[in-house]
Amino acid sequence: MDNYKVLLTGKNSIIKEDYFAKYENECILMSTSDRYSDMFNHIDYFKPNILLIGLNRETEDEMAAYFELKVKLMENGVQVVVVGTTEECNAFQSATDFMADLVLVKPVTAPLIKNKIETHLREINKEKDEASKKTAENKRKEAAVKAEVMGSGSGRKHILVVDDDPIMLKMIKTNLIGEYDVSTVINGEIALNFLERRKTNLVLLDYNMPIMSGATVLEKIRQNPATASLPVVFLTGVTERGKIQKIMGFNPQGYLLKPIEKEHLIKMMHEQIGPGGDKSDDGEDK
Repeated sequence: MDNYKVLLTGKNSIIKEDYFAKYENECILMSTSDRYSDMFNHIDYFKPNILLIGLNRETEDEMAAYFELKVKLMENGVQVVVVGTTEECNAFQSATDFMADLVLVKPVTAPLIKNKIETHLREINKEKDEASKKTAENKRKEAAVKAEVMGSGSGRKHILVVDDDPIMLKMIKTNLIGEYDVSTVINGEIALNFLERRKTNLVLLDYNMPIMSGATVLEKIRQNPATASLPVVFLTGVTERGKIQKIMGFNPQGYLLKPIEKEHLIKMMHEQIGPGGDKSDDGEDK
């Protein structure tokens, strides 16, 4: 893995000397005394990824110095690794409010310590990458919803289509866009977020969706006073009479069977909310 910085401290000089002897050329190392001011300054200027503490019968006051560094370490994203006997490690964790991110109980060798540190750093980086991807995905979804909210200004009636199948979304939008303003979203969570931000005249809602089913989305729509009377039409591939009765038991305004024919789709929209109006002057035929 890429070079990382290890700041070594603690009263166990053997651990520090052994680590320097074996790995001075493989990672960036620096040592410091266990005095609070020395450690504070080294963290500030060396900016380590790891603070490696070799314990050797530290007193409570000496351990308290590490605890006073906790905020500084957290602000700089420094991972704390302690090495000692079971009793020393337990005492350290107790005195520092479980400050260590990685605890290694002796006997341990320098290669084992290095291996454990690098494994820990990989796990931390993986968690950061996953969190970053999740944040980016949430921002993408928010941007998509915002674009839908800002994108409709024609004054025509609006329809929100919710389906986890992009092909179905495209087909329905193509069939409706000549008469209605249409927004499409890929799941119920985004749909509910959309409805918090803008009004729509009708929701075309896929009945069978992962994570949040169409029935659950409809229930949440009905529970919200702002959308309780909003017309909702289910989209479904179910054809069995008993299952259709179950679907209608959720009290939607109606349902459309997949694959959906354009004529049936337009007819249902006209029955529920009336004609949507001509195209706005956006460069397409009216």
